[in-house]
Amino acid sequence: FFERLDQKRKWGGATGERGARRWAFCNLAHANKDRGTRVYFHAMKYYRTTEVQRMTSRVIGMRIALGSDHAGFDLKAVLVSTLAEWGHEVIDLGTKNATDSVDYPDFGEAVGRSVVEGRADFGIAVCGSGIGISIAANKVPGVRAALVHDATSARLSREHNHANVLCLGARLIGEPVAIDAVAAWLGATPGEGRHIGRIEKLHALDERAGE
Repeated sequence: FFERLDQKRKWGGATGERGARRWAFCNLAHANKDRGTRVYFHAMKYYRTTEVQRMTSRVIGMRIALGSDHAGFDLKAVLVSTLAEWGHEVIDLGTKNATDSVDYPDFGEAVGRSVVEGRADFGIAVCGSGIGISIAANKVPGVRAALVHDATSARLSREHNHANVLCLGARLIGEPVAIDAVAAWLGATPGEGRHIGRIEKLHALDERAGE
């Protein structure tokens, strides 16, 4: 892969890393799902940059709701800026600063309701550990909130569990890991086959809880 990437540095008339990134993105866009995933992650390791992530994240401009308590505010602010740079529409549901103590259930619920009511395509919720706000988000029927700690768990949460809300612990992971996790989650394709029946059972749990 790397030899081919180096040979394509002048792809499309662009030189250097810009041309190579274009070539990697072109392969991703036109390859099948499995091969495209390999191209994406190899490109990430090769450049150690978010540039290809940005390009793939811009394929679909999505509405993404973000919310956090005071402990997650700083990481949320970074993600708000990053997602806007990637071309997504960001809905910032607060909180507004890192100093005033607030309650994570309020923001987990707000993010979850934005998703299930159709005001946002996806949601991202952040608190100190990610645990409390993920519990709160999952109390909203129709939400499949996943607490993740890296790109792998984020990708699997989308592929296997069709997670529509991503939860992060600001005190447990750094900004680069969080950004990688968000990029992997947004770039993942929800699985079919055996996964569909399991998602239907989750939906059935929501319906029984509402009886």
